[in-house]
Amino acid sequence: MTNKDNNDGKREIKIYKKTYRLPALSGGKLDQLQSQIRQRNEHLTKGRLVVKKEEQRGIFRRKVVEHKVRKPLSFEERYKELNAIVQNYDQMVLVLRHHQYDYQKFFQELAKEIGSIGVSGR
Repeated sequence: MTNKDNNDGKREIKIYKKTYRLPALSGGKLDQLQSQIRQRNEHLTKGRLVVKKEEQRGIFRRKVVEHKVRKPLSFEERYKELNAIVQNYDQMVLVLRHHQYDYQKFFQELAKEIGSIGVSGR
C-alpha cells in the first residue's frame, strides 16, 4: 500500500495495484479556521497589536518610525472576538462532519469493492 498527496484535497492510496482517492483532512478551509481561532485567542489574551507610524523630519531627510503597542480589548471588542471564535468553531464542526461523511462513503465503497474481489476470486 502506498499513498501520495494531491492538490485537490484528496490523497491517492494504492492497494493491490489499484489507486483510490481518499479525502484528506487538511489544508483549505480547516487550516484557515484554525488560524483565525489562534489569532482571535491571541487578541483575547494579549490584546490587539496597534502599529502607530510617526514621521520624523530632519533638514535633509524624512524618517518613519513604527511603534508597536498591545492594546487591551474593550468589553464590546472581547464580546465580538468571542462570538467570532464560536462561529469559527461552528464552521469547523461543519467541515469535520463533511469530512466524516466523505470518509464513510469512501470506506463503504472500498469495502464493497474488496467484497466483490473476494467473491469473484473464489
